[in-house]
Amino acid sequence: MATIPLRDYIHDELGVGVGGVRVRAFKVALDGTRITPHVAESYTASGTGRWSLGALDPSTSPAGYFDIELYNPATGQVRWRKGDTQLQVGWLAGPNGDAPLNPGSVTASHLAAGAATDTAIGTRTVTPAAPAASGPSPGCCRTCSGSWHNRVAAILGGGLSWEQQPADHADRPQGPRRQHDDPRGREWRGERRRDQRRRHALDPGRG
Repeated sequence: MATIPLRDYIHDELGVGVGGVRVRAFKVALDGTRITPHVAESYTASGTGRWSLGALDPSTSPAGYFDIELYNPATGQVRWRKGDTQLQVGWLAGPNGDAPLNPGSVTASHLAAGAATDTAIGTRTVTPAAPAASGPSPGCCRTCSGSWHNRVAAILGGGLSWEQQPADHADRPQGPRRQHDDPRGREWRGERRRDQRRRHALDPGRG
């Protein structure tokens, strides 16, 4: 919760700062009564009449604000500044014309609608998001390839899943024997092809 740096001045009828005035802050109950004892105390400065109670947290007061007591020991007069005050102003500005709001102090709960809607935010500039990296996601490739592998293995009767790896060639599922897997070797296959070509040359009509 944001704190309130309560600070003000006290002047006499001639505009001269009054020093030595005791200033106290009191929490306020929900029914508007003051809660004692006071939670902060200070005195006005001589010559300027300036006083400051430092930063007070209004969330610690049940009503959400403080009542300020001003006591002048020289005259015995007591004045009060009630926290439950509503003002109507035509313009409100801080030092150098800046808005008198602490950074980060305006939250959704401070808005009339209670939420940061498009209407409440108004015109704004949107920064485009960074473009996505080109190329497929490695995770997607792994998932898709794994699904296809497992499906093909199920159709062919293979026992390996996507995550399993055989220890060597001997442990892999054996499918239909291919020509280059013939145990008689490459020389035998070459001799057989040459014999087929000779028979074809002698009898072209023979397949």
